[in-house]
Amino acid sequence: MFADGGYVKPGTFGIVGEQGPEIIRGPAEVYSNEDSMGMMGGGGPVNVNFTINAVDSKSIDQLLVDRKPLITNIVRNAVAQQGRRF
Repeated sequence: MFADGGYVKPGTFGIVGEQGPEIIRGPAEVYSNEDSMGMMGGGGPVNVNFTINAVDSKSIDQLLVDRKPLITNIVRNAVAQQGRRF
């Protein structure tokens, strides 16, 4: 309802939420994701570089599957260091 931002008048209700509907009661000002990322100091890209040594493409595929939790945590930490939610 407020994906682009907006204002909820006093005594009225609105629905927000990226992870499912959340009801808010005015007065409230809602900021779009784009606007809020700028306000939180984020918005730009987060670069994470990996160096992976593998003998063949089959071993790299298996390595990525086996190390998915580790890789996910590395990326989450990089995003968190930029002050963003993952």
